[in-house]
Amino acid sequence: MRLMDFTVLALKNLFSKPATKNYPAEPAVYPERSRGHIEIDIDDCIMCGMCQRKCPSSAITVDRKTQTWTIDRMGCVQCENCVSGCPKKCLHIKPGYTEPSQTFTVDSYSKPVEEKAETNNNDNSDTQALTSGKITNDMTKCILCGLCARNCPAECITVDRETKTWTVNRDDCAQCGACIDACKKFKSLSYAEDDGETGMVVFSKDGSAPAPKSAPKKAEPKKEEVKPADDAVIGKLSKEKPDSNLTYGKIANDIENCILCGLCARACPKDIITVDRKDTKTWTINRDECLQCGECIEACKKFHCLGYAVDDAEYGLVTYKKEA
Repeated sequence: MRLMDFTVLALKNLFSKPATKNYPAEPAVYPERSRGHIEIDIDDCIMCGMCQRKCPSSAITVDRKTQTWTIDRMGCVQCENCVSGCPKKCLHIKPGYTEPSQTFTVDSYSKPVEEKAETNNNDNSDTQALTSGKITNDMTKCILCGLCARNCPAECITVDRETKTWTVNRDDCAQCGACIDACKKFKSLSYAEDDGETGMVVFSKDGSAPAPKSAPKKAEPKKEEVKPADDAVIGKLSKEKPDSNLTYGKIANDIENCILCGLCARACPKDIITVDRKDTKTWTINRDECLQCGECIEACKKFHCLGYAVDDAEYGLVTYKKEA
């Protein structure tokens, strides 16, 4: 009797389709709600790092300098925290899992880096222009006009037209590039590799540094009433300071220690920080657009005036103003 039951089952299976599939020769069909692996639309990514902060297994690494996004496939737990936390919605779950391997699978995606405009044909420099580092001066181009010194937020540049020297205090320099932006006529200032040089560094027209002498007393600027510019970005005034014990929350500014150098605004991936050091002496942030990614805090490496504060769901434009 058992033999007859087996014969019936064998004949039935002989003329029916197999219950299993010939995988991977045939692609697998996944259920609608199954979790697969993380994919990224790298062209839409702004390298804010929110996915890295959200990942509970630390499987994601974001490098803004090299514009690369990396994921450790064996470390990813497919929890979708990065997907839900991505402000640009460039991350998504794709059906299918990482193929088994004897080595750890790490996938890196590189964002295309925009080619910088070609330098002046008269510039014989073979190296690519740096975007950060210590400030250096090409004295063959410098006319000692003093615009760099006027625009320096840390007041660490001294121009002496009598001795034909240009001096920078490396200890106080924030490397913000405000002096480079001011030298738009002759382009004598630029970045150089930061080799840890400290103290006062003198550049001379004749190529040699003069004997040290006491710095001349700076004339006290005339106190003039500052009127906000017509296009100035001003929001609700705030004096809330950051809490050093917090590692996450809304961004706050210790405006008394801020020199308004603008490094935070340049580092912000959303471009929602506005610094006005000339007219209104204000620092403004758009809380509606802020990702709280902390890139501005990392950029404020010289004076440490930015930090986190308790996130009380404050919205809109918030402005910190330096007292005269």
